[in-house]
Amino acid sequence: MPNTASLPPRPRLVLRVGFAGNKSLSADAERRLRSALRLIYATVGKRLTAIARAQHVEAGKKPRVAAYYSPDCPMLRVITGLCEGADTIAADALATLRIVPDSDAADPLARLDTELAAVLAFDLASYRHSRPRAARERFDEQLRSCAWVLALDGQFAKPDPPQTLADNRRKRAYRAQSAFLLRQSDLMIIAADPTAPSGAGGAIETARAALRASLPVVFIDLTTGTVTAIEPEDDFDAR
Repeated sequence: MPNTASLPPRPRLVLRVGFAGNKSLSADAERRLRSALRLIYATVGKRLTAIARAQHVEAGKKPRVAAYYSPDCPMLRVITGLCEGADTIAADALATLRIVPDSDAADPLARLDTELAAVLAFDLASYRHSRPRAARERFDEQLRSCAWVLALDGQFAKPDPPQTLADNRRKRAYRAQSAFLLRQSDLMIIAADPTAPSGAGGAIETARAALRASLPVVFIDLTTGTVTAIEPEDDFDAR
């Protein structure tokens, strides 16, 4: 039998949720997105605390899950690209999430901690500079809220007139951002207008990449507010 004192500490139960969404939103799309995210976060959060507590186990028996995770309360981590539009709404909705336990409020596993993190396509200074001036203050606020930020080495340049090389470099950077976002996630939430064209590394392209990587996707249709759970083996276009 191994000496338990020499074993590494058990990990915390953390669900990593990646988020990608459209940057430009109408007032109706914003309203639909806020409503959908409140529902999704609350549902996921309650299920996470239920898993941590191993509800419905036989009375007097230690939950099996306790053998794999630390006794700390579970955490819901949301990772975004800190872009304006949908990413900002996703961060705001996470900040207001409150999970109220059904019973036994003293149980630490009945609580849920939340955490915001980010994957950026460019170094921090370049990424901030690429945001519209009106969005930079909100960007700074979200940045301060992040537990960690992964900044990639993409090159941001938008010369006038446009140059093919610069355009291709930005596309590669956004696709790299999408790929690294998937690597940090157990589940993807995608919020998009399915009829709109998707750019390089955009929400729809990220959704398809997630399914190819065997990650489940929760898709929010910003034109209707419909929320659809899509398994990796499902056809995205048949949602």
